Amino acid sequence: MIIKQNDITSDLNIWNKALNLKILSDAWYNVPAFVVIPGNIVTNISNNSVDLSLLIEEITQELHSSKYIVRSSSTLEDNTDSSMAWQFHTEIDVTEENLEKAILLTIEKSTDWSVDNLWNLSLIIQEYIIADNAWITFSRSPKWTREMVLEYHKWIWEDIVSWKIKPDIEKYYHPEINNFSENKVLKNILQNTTENIWNVFIDIEKRFWLPVDIEWCVKSGIIYFLQARKITTITSNQYEEILILEKLLEKDSGENKYYYEKNEICEVCPRPNTFMMSLFNKIYAKNWPLHNFYLKNNISFQYVVPNNIDTHIMKIIWNELYIDKQKEIEALLYWINIYESNNYNPNIWSVRGFFSRMKNLYYLFKIKENKSKIENYLHHYFLEDISKYSFNELLNNFLHVYETIYEINYFTSKSFKKLQLALKKEEISFSEIISINTELLDVDRLPNFNINTQEFKWNSVNINDENPFISDWSKKSSSTAKIYWEKLPIWKQNYLRPIISDAIYYEYMREIGRNLTVKYISELRKQVNIISDKFNLKSDIYFANINEIISWKINENLLIERKNQYNKYNIYNFPISITNKYIYKNINWPAWISSWISEWKLMNLEKIDNNIWDKNFNGNENIILFTKILSPELTKYFPYIKWIISETWWELSHLAIMARENNIPVVSGLNIRNSEINIWDNIKINWNNWDIIKK
Repeated sequence: MIIKQNDITSDLNIWNKALNLKILSDAWYNVPAFVVIPGNIVTNISNNSVDLSLLIEEITQELHSSKYIVRSSSTLEDNTDSSMAWQFHTEIDVTEENLEKAILLTIEKSTDWSVDNLWNLSLIIQEYIIADNAWITFSRSPKWTREMVLEYHKWIWEDIVSWKIKPDIEKYYHPEINNFSENKVLKNILQNTTENIWNVFIDIEKRFWLPVDIEWCVKSGIIYFLQARKITTITSNQYEEILILEKLLEKDSGENKYYYEKNEICEVCPRPNTFMMSLFNKIYAKNWPLHNFYLKNNISFQYVVPNNIDTHIMKIIWNELYIDKQKEIEALLYWINIYESNNYNPNIWSVRGFFSRMKNLYYLFKIKENKSKIENYLHHYFLEDISKYSFNELLNNFLHVYETIYEINYFTSKSFKKLQLALKKEEISFSEIISINTELLDVDRLPNFNINTQEFKWNSVNINDENPFISDWSKKSSSTAKIYWEKLPIWKQNYLRPIISDAIYYEYMREIGRNLTVKYISELRKQVNIISDKFNLKSDIYFANINEIISWKINENLLIERKNQYNKYNIYNFPISITNKYIYKNINWPAWISSWISEWKLMNLEKIDNNIWDKNFNGNENIILFTKILSPELTKYFPYIKWIISETWWELSHLAIMARENNIPVVSGLNIRNSEINIWDNIKINWNNWDIIKK
């Protein structure tokens, strides 16, 4: 009537939970002895056609245990799309005398989950281990990220999985074996075990071909594996991304430390092709925009684009652009080692390079703005006919112009931070107050550049951005901002007025700078496309670098090879930051770049791309777009979406500005991987109390 542990095969009606135990035992992991009552016998038990005394005798003769655990293994449990974890009834700490009652009760309770055909329900009868401490391990975080998560407590594991107690939690990346073994609590608990438990988790994951949820315990120094199931919230594609990422970073593991992140630089072109990377190299090279801006302000700016790509501030991970935070900080704050901090935060008071660092900070603080000079400069270059220039002349002009655009970005960031500090104790958000009408503030109007954008076809520095140009600057005060402002006492209005107006001015000027960037990129694109007239596909030219274009040394076969390699890697979407160790971060409330209350459906780029081609999809479905990064390329989705949720926190973002201009609310800083929200969920967002929930 029972199926013994060694006799289990997948063609028997015993289902995944029992089969998963068999996978563990076949790998020679220490699984408490168990037998399975198959579905046909469970059906007969329900029909009173089984002699239960004989069944109990058969079980006890096989297991020889003083205590048992009885649990279900049905077709509804531990599947790839749903685990139904801890939803079915389990009887624990069962004596031989109570085994019959426990079996009947477990069968009875299973009908609560519509297991009307008991052929689809089997039962696992297993030796019950009274453990010294109990553990749950997710070989990868169930929120789609690559860290291993361990929950543990000195009491029994049923109390952990049922949340009767709150366990201790540790998180590690897979290369962090040394950190794992150095954790004092874990080390004390596992000190008498002989197995390298970390490698065991990795091995089990490989055997299941997906990240796994493992329940295990330790008794008298012996590790027992109680259960394993695939983590249902991680798809095979997401797991593939994790494995690819770890393989790429393998050389950085161990003693080597790294911290790569997508920041404001990556926002303008998150997946640069060959042309864009060569343009980035010029922007960050010696004697070009960034270097010149700092040089004229007496600031020593260290990093230039080197020949050795391994020391480059920019890192490409399968087409995605990252910035090496250590090298970026070293550019201005000399000899700072962010890896001395648990959270990779620089300690500017370290002794080494102190005077050089303080000199730079002093001159950074002293940088003076000249609004009229900036306005005149932008006016000049907007009026100039740049079509008369050769490609090389046009490129050099753009790099000179970009120095002023970077200067505008610097002052925008500075004014935003000042406003955020001023609003720290105010009952209004940054996004609300910055949308206030300048007339309500009673300040001068913003300068009018009379920009003709008819020939603009792109929205960012990305030369292959084919989206229609979007810019419709307007300042319409929300009712919240108007009420807030009019209730303020005169003294506070006088205090806040110059701070708010300065932030609004530079937000506007940053948008003007974007317009000027698009003007040059549009013209560069025209000239590059002329060169590609002889190509079978004109877009192949974007896989030539700038030096190849200038010298006319262009091999189309080489460009096609680069393009094919690029397209091969373009299907992956990696995290905002990539580090060699897991960083514990405080969860802050999301930042509202623009706001409201709504109930809509959440989609990511893949889902909305698939639906845009549906004839019935017209944008009236109340779609919220979830994205990792606020790239200007997202403007093509504006006709179809009502909201944007982003993981990043950039109120300076071009996309945030364009969203405000087009009345599309944006909430930034929310990572749905750390929430209960998933793609395709209907969610309710309440701006007033910072609440984002699944309906």
